[in-house]
Amino acid sequence: MLGVAAICISLSSIGKETIASVFGEASRILDSARVYNTSVTLWVFLSQVMSIHQGCVAAVAKLIIYRVANGRAPCSAETGAYCIARDKLDEPSFAWAWSGLVFGVQP
Repeated sequence: MLGVAAICISLSSIGKETIASVFGEASRILDSARVYNTSVTLWVFLSQVMSIHQGCVAAVAKLIIYRVANGRAPCSAETGAYCIARDKLDEPSFAWAWSGLVFGVQP
């Protein structure tokens, strides 16, 4: 199973254009978001489902830790914005993202 660091590295190798083409309209909406753009939402979701603690609170806490560790301001610990952003992304796109990270499948 991939760890959080591996997810960061894997997602950083996927271009913004590829993510935008896979997530379509959701990407156009989310990429104007201050914190939960498409890439961040995808990263938080994948770290959430791969964690032993699969709740939204733990997922957002990981994002806060990541942001602070990289010299950025922490985002809110409230989960509402993340949950709304996650709901905008569709299941087939998540399946593609998972396949791409684990098996190197391209869109």
